Amino acid sequence: MEGRGRGIAERKLKHLLGVTRTLLIHMHVSKYFWADVVICACYLINRMSSFVPHNKIPFSCMYPDKYIFSVVPRVFGSTCYVCNLQSSLNK
Repeated sequence: MEGRGRGIAERKLKHLLGVTRTLLIHMHVSKYFWADVVICACYLINRMSSFVPHNKIPFSCMYPDKYIFSVVPRVFGSTCYVCNLQSSLNK
């Protein structure tokens, strides 16, 4: 039973540090503020939903009549080719 609890704690710590690193990088914050960012990450994680109600995102649950996207999403892309550098292939 102790090993199982330790695994949960390690996963939570890994998640907390991952969110902290993401905030530091994306918000261009100095490492000097590491402790403040950890507190902020913990605050954000504790307020996020831990389950998905009825396979919907929180926005859809709070605003069932509103459309999520201002522009309808569509598939787009371009032609791409695979570059294989093996000597036996010529194209």
